[in-house]
Amino acid sequence: MKFLNDIVSMRLSALQKFILKQCFITGGRVGRAPFNYYFEKRKLKHPQKVLTKSFESLIDRGLLRGFGKRTPRKWFIESVSLTPQGKKEAWKVLEEQQMKLIK
Repeated sequence: MKFLNDIVSMRLSALQKFILKQCFITGGRVGRAPFNYYFEKRKLKHPQKVLTKSFESLIDRGLLRGFGKRTPRKWFIESVSLTPQGKKEAWKVLEEQQMKLIK
């Protein structure tokens, strides 16, 4: 099981790691607004679309819970929160970041 968790943590993108860290630091439900900071310096045509795809990917992995509206064709995710597995993964991401700062 530990090997499986290591694989999951290795496959997170920078945006997904940012999402996990922000949810862990904020705690509880987090709306979409705090994640817009990630896109301020990056020039993307559709940042909300990219954010939604990352949310959906993390929800599919069982790391996030999504809150919002769902139509038969599309999700409208308004806020997210961490699952217990997501909290563990966010803690690993924060530890990894701290270890990089120490070195």
